[in-house]
Amino acid sequence: MKKTKELMISRGHTYYQSRKLDRVPREAVEELLGIKFADENRFDEFLHNKE
Repeated sequence: MKKTKELMISRGHTYYQSRKLDRVPREAVEELLGIKFADENRFDEFLHNKE
């Protein structure tokens, strides 16, 4: 989480300087880890595709 927030701050997103913020973009996590998460694991996809 800390490294991802540092990455976002370095890109000019000062919003991530907040200590209370506990969410970061999925894409930033994937970039730092060097992997791509499968879309089937996305909870937000589940919420948006409800019938």
